[in-house]
Amino acid sequence: MEYFSEVKLSNNSIAQIVYGKGLHFFNALSKSNGDSGLMIKHLILELVIIDKSPLTESKLNQMGIKDVSYLSEVIGLLLSDKYRNGV
Repeated sequence: MEYFSEVKLSNNSIAQIVYGKGLHFFNALSKSNGDSGLMIKHLILELVIIDKSPLTESKLNQMGIKDVSYLSEVIGLLLSDKYRNGV
């Protein structure tokens, strides 16, 4: 599995963000029903691994807002044109 980024969260957990595939994108898209906020949430759930374990919705919902915001920013970078060509 290839990782886009690895970041340290406020509780010292390590979050690894996977380079997503179409499957991840379309899973998140279908679960979000067109809601862009839910799209980011479901992409986080699809792409983030915390301390080598999949992130659950329950864990994400209990995560501090600063960490959730940070993960949202990293997912945003993954989706941006800046990294489209691996730059």
